[in-house]
Amino acid sequence: MINKSNQGVLGLVSTPILDRTFHISYKGKSGTCFAVDINNRQYFITARHLLDDMSIQSIQVEHGDNFEPWSITMVGIGTSNDIDISVFTATTALFYPAVDFDLSSNGLVLTQDVFILGFPYNLKNRCLITNGFYAPLVKKGILAGSYDQNSFYIDVMNNVGFSGGPVYTTDMRTKKMKIIGVISGFLRGNELSTPTGQTVFENSGIARVIDIKCAVDLINSNPIGLSHSS
Repeated sequence: MINKSNQGVLGLVSTPILDRTFHISYKGKSGTCFAVDINNRQYFITARHLLDDMSIQSIQVEHGDNFEPWSITMVGIGTSNDIDISVFTATTALFYPAVDFDLSSNGLVLTQDVFILGFPYNLKNRCLITNGFYAPLVKKGILAGSYDQNSFYIDVMNNVGFSGGPVYTTDMRTKKMKIIGVISGFLRGNELSTPTGQTVFENSGIARVIDIKCAVDLINSNPIGLSHSS
C-alpha cells in the first residue's frame, strides 16, 4: 500500500505539494488547483479556462468523496487566453502553515524530469489523505521545449482533469524541488471519427504549461491573499 512514510513514493514529489493540491469544480468543469504562499499570504492557482471571471465568489472543492461549497475571492486572471492562469484566495484557510516553495522556471534544462499533479477523470490517491482531502495522481514527463516567453512544452500524456495542476521538478543546480508552471492542456493530434459519428482528437502526448511567473505576477499585482496571521 502507498503511504507517506514510503520514501520511494515521496522521494521525487514532496509531501507538501501533494497535500496542497485540490480537486475543484465550477459550473460543470472539473480540474485542479494548488496552494502557494507569498509574503505569508496564501493563494490558490488554477487554469483560466476553469475560472475565467473575476466575479466568481464560490466554487466546489472535493473533500472526501463529496464536493463542498468553497467561498473564494478572485485575485486575477491571465490577460489573454494564451495566459491560461487564474489565481484566487479562500475566505477561510484550509489548513497548514506557510510553505516556502520555489516558484520559478529559471534554470530549466531540456529533457529534465518533470512531474504533473492532478485529478484526471475524477481519479485520486485513495491511500493518501490529509484532513479529509485525497492526494492527486502524479505523472512523470520531460521538458520538451519552449513555446513563448510565458509557456513551454512537456512530453507527458496529460488527461482531462489535470488542468490547473502544478508542474514540479528538481532544480538542477540546487537540487531543491520547485514549482515551474501550471498545466493548461494537451496539444491536439489527428481528428478522428467515433463509431457513433462524433469527432474527437488524438492526444498528442505533448502538454502546454504556463510559466509559474504569470501567476506570481498576478499575485504581486493584487496581494490580497489570506494572511497566515489572521
